[in-house]
Amino acid sequence: MAGYQHEFKRNYNPFMSKTFHAVVQIGQIDKSHIAYPQGDNFEKSDTPIGDLEVTASRVRPPPISQNFLAPVDGVTNKLCQEWTVEFVDKLIEKNYIDAQAREIVQAHRDPPSHGVGLQPVGQGRGAA
Repeated sequence: MAGYQHEFKRNYNPFMSKTFHAVVQIGQIDKSHIAYPQGDNFEKSDTPIGDLEVTASRVRPPPISQNFLAPVDGVTNKLCQEWTVEFVDKLIEKNYIDAQAREIVQAHRDPPSHGVGLQPVGQGRGAA
C-alpha cells in the first residue's frame, strides 16, 4: 500500500463509476457548507474549497501501512474507512451533521480483516 492523499472530485457522478457499490444516506447538511464548482465539467484537485472540503483536508489521510497483512485496527493500520469515520466525527463536532451519522457509517463498514492480503494454504480461492 502506498498510502493516501487528499483528492477532491467535483462534478463527479459515483453512479457512473465501474467500482460503484451503493450510496448510503447518513444525513443532511446545510448547503452553505458546500462549495459548488464553476461549470459542469469534472475536476480533480488537492486544494479544498468550502467548509466540507476544508474539514476533510484537516483529517490526516491513512499513511503507508507498516504491515498490510495485519487486520485494520484504526491505530497502526488504517484504510479509507477509518478516515471516513474520522471525517464524519469532524462534521458532527462542527454540527454540520447529526450524531447518528457515525452509527450509520459504522454499520456499513467492512470487518477489520476485510482485504487482508494472504490466506492460509487451502483456504483461499480455488480451495477444494
